[in-house]
Amino acid sequence: MPPAAAQLFGNPCACGPAQNAWAVQPAAACYQTVPVTTYVQEKQTVEVPTWETVYENREVTTLRPETVARTVEVPTVSYQNVVEYQTVNRDMGRWITRYHPVSKCSPCQIDPRPGVVG
Repeated sequence: MPPAAAQLFGNPCACGPAQNAWAVQPAAACYQTVPVTTYVQEKQTVEVPTWETVYENREVTTLRPETVARTVEVPTVSYQNVVEYQTVNRDMGRWITRYHPVSKCSPCQIDPRPGVVG
């Protein structure tokens, strides 16, 4: 396919020599040939993997566990709660009777005991 001709590209004022910005000039258009990209459909042959399931009859040896009943003595532990009572003598304190002599003073006499009471 031939490239397209006459497509507008870039700034149209940048084509000619430097121009006075105040002067009124006719607009100049710049054209450039640009290649055009095209898409074409193609057909390709591709190999795709497939799986096929095949069943075969074969002889197979299987092992089954065979159980035999036996009586075996198994050691076991059993616990029993035991309560023991023990007599313990403890010093729990005691009452002691102490006698303090209280002297009777006559009302005119001074108490000879030291402290607040005397």
